[in-house]
Amino acid sequence: MPLLQEALKEEKKKRDRMSFSDLLFNTEQLLEGTEWKPQWVIIDEVQDCDALQLRLIQRLVDKGASLFAVGDPNQVIYSWRGSACNVFYTAGGL
Repeated sequence: MPLLQEALKEEKKKRDRMSFSDLLFNTEQLLEGTEWKPQWVIIDEVQDCDALQLRLIQRLVDKGASLFAVGDPNQVIYSWRGSACNVFYTAGGL
């Protein structure tokens, strides 16, 4: 791991902080080791989800959750950070 990334990781640990992507990644890791089965996943603005968020959603759906997602492919505003606006055009969505 590059020196700057390692320093950031240590600083977040020291201050007991997490970034948004840390929260997503850690949630995904926690779900891996549990038998918890969510009933529903409800998403608004699905067009703004990035690959990490879609992977987390897929993990919840794989555990048996029903999915309800709302979005508009004409309102993609987060493509600069990797939003998956093509989610509307893939076979089966997620």
